[in-house]
Amino acid sequence: MLAGLEGSAPLEEIEDELFRFARILEANPELRRALADGDTPVEYREDLAASLLEGRVNQATLRLIKYSLRAGRTRDLVGTFDWLSERVAAERGRRVARVRAAVALDQDERERLGEALSRRLGVPVEVQVVVDSSLVGGARVLVGDLAVDGTIRRRLDLIRETLTVPELPGLQPLAQTRPSGEDNTKNQGKELR
Repeated sequence: MLAGLEGSAPLEEIEDELFRFARILEANPELRRALADGDTPVEYREDLAASLLEGRVNQATLRLIKYSLRAGRTRDLVGTFDWLSERVAAERGRRVARVRAAVALDQDERERLGEALSRRLGVPVEVQVVVDSSLVGGARVLVGDLAVDGTIRRRLDLIRETLTVPELPGLQPLAQTRPSGEDNTKNQGKELR
């Protein structure tokens, strides 16, 4: 499937166009339903994709999209096009880092993240960023089976887990083990030995 792409268009452009099309589908449930509807003839779905993308993407990208509509898993078009984007990156000898961030990353931040991930994984990494306004801050990074969750929500959850003392059967919290009325201030200021 990808072998015929060599020489038709730069693979980097095809990868980027597939990624962007997946984001468009992710953001437009009506379009996603129209393209995934198994009751609609595949020719109509291919024509719909062509009418939206003709002249906006490389012909090789459009061929891949049409092929996916005809033979792919239309239940998960976003996942299908993300997978195709990853396969094109692999053809270029790269891995894809999918980043969901609270704010857009500038070029320098993308490059530094890509370099750090490349050092960790030992292969060049292409960083694809989606701004997710539901995140309060930070970012979530997925590269294959490597997941790094640096979101504010995750950090707060970790703090909550650290501060929360699990209740164990038979143990009482420290504050309840002292006899009532005992002066807790009498040892204040004394060194512990």
